[in-house]
Amino acid sequence: MLVVLGLSVGAELGAQVGGRATPQVAAINAVIGYRLYWISDSTAFDACSVYRAAGSQQRVVDGLAPGIRDWFMASAKPCGDAAAGDPRRESRVLVDSLAVSGAVASVYLTVRRGERTHREEYRLMNPTPGLTWAVDRVVLSGAVRNYYVRPGARPASHP
Repeated sequence: MLVVLGLSVGAELGAQVGGRATPQVAAINAVIGYRLYWISDSTAFDACSVYRAAGSQQRVVDGLAPGIRDWFMASAKPCGDAAAGDPRRESRVLVDSLAVSGAVASVYLTVRRGERTHREEYRLMNPTPGLTWAVDRVVLSGAVRNYYVRPGARPASHP
């Protein structure tokens, strides 16, 4: 399944808070804001994948817009949280990659909701430096259902 949304949405989400946000953090900010406010999806992000894509935890904390930063810090899945359970079954958003080239950024996400997984590809535009990144295109693909067998489980017998 492939869904392409060509929306060209320029959300005023404050992606460049006081000029402290790097282009990578500003792009992450726009994607999180888009998922929260435009498609109303509050699935928590995997913090490690965000920090890796943005360069460091401090860059993310310093650069996200205040409302998005508060939501992210309260809901993100912590790095190395052993009590978090089986990451294959948890609902979370992972940042697979992020690339910024001039006025264009691409962000690739894997969205896991229990046994269901899909991918989201965001293309963002920022033709005027200093302004917020605008989501230009979103591509959703790969709606997959993953089956996980518990260790020690026996297959069901068939008559």
